[in-house]
Amino acid sequence: MNGKRGFKEGGVELWFDANYFMLPSTVMIRSEAVPSHGFDERLKYANDWLLDIEIFRQGKCVVINDVLGKYRRHANNVTGDFQAKKQGNEDGMIALCIVDARYPELHRLVMKRRSIFFLAAATWAFRDVDFKKSRAYLKIAIQQGAIIRGVILFIGLSLFGSYITKQASLLPYQRSSLFKKISKCFKG
Repeated sequence: MNGKRGFKEGGVELWFDANYFMLPSTVMIRSEAVPSHGFDERLKYANDWLLDIEIFRQGKCVVINDVLGKYRRHANNVTGDFQAKKQGNEDGMIALCIVDARYPELHRLVMKRRSIFFLAAATWAFRDVDFKKSRAYLKIAIQQGAIIRGVILFIGLSLFGSYITKQASLLPYQRSSLFKKISKCFKG
């Protein structure tokens, strides 16, 4: 919980909210709610997210605001591995394609969340000094509906690229408060 309280309860829409992070270590799910196919083993990092979306299409997420588990941060965590984060971003995009194909009623939520993944990919391509790819990702994010955020990120990368890419490569708790406030605007 990182000391935070007030987690929201709701349906599948919570799994698409980039500002809302659910902790999967203490999830309880009725066995009849789990799809017969289970995890999608093609996805290394986003298979649990895809499964959660499929499960929460059927019911509500109820929150217990108590610490029921601990997560230890160390240098070998996936969240600290830049390449793993990039692969996780790609896995997330693939998961969204699967959700979009299986559940057309979720298309609006998929489009909104997909734009966030493309904004992240644009930042990472910029960090890798692949400006052509960065602009291409920004263009896709804008086409997916992130018009204002895409334009602002383009301007921001042009003016403050080294600061943005440095902050984006840090773990969330290591980032400056200014960057956290700014990046929250890009997720919502």
